[in-house]
Amino acid sequence: MESELYYSNNQVHDNIYFHNIRYMTDIIFHKSSKYIEDDIDYYASDTRDKHGAVKPSKNIKSYSLDSFNFDNQSELPSLFYPFPKHSLDRIYLGISFPLYANNWGAEFLRYLMYIIKKDGAVIFPVY
Repeated sequence: MESELYYSNNQVHDNIYFHNIRYMTDIIFHKSSKYIEDDIDYYASDTRDKHGAVKPSKNIKSYSLDSFNFDNQSELPSLFYPFPKHSLDRIYLGISFPLYANNWGAEFLRYLMYIIKKDGAVIFPVY
């Protein structure tokens, strides 16, 4: 059963209107569109995940840093799409996605904790 989130009266957030936004389950962030296949294969392979504990669902949605689609309805939306609070079950960070040990990296992880459901998970690649 799918949950749905409704914003009443065309609530505006960062100049983007939300209308009948569906809750998503699994999403993955990529550095760019050319890394999508490699990033998903990294988590889907049985080499690193023998028991299927972090294997993404088949309907995982990809988001990219280099995309200019901010509507969440397109095939490859931008990572900068403003997700509602507690709207995601699992967020995968693709192996191509840059993480930095600085204030930007800490703030980005704080943002991920804001948009993830309370019983959700952020899955990092292990090198």
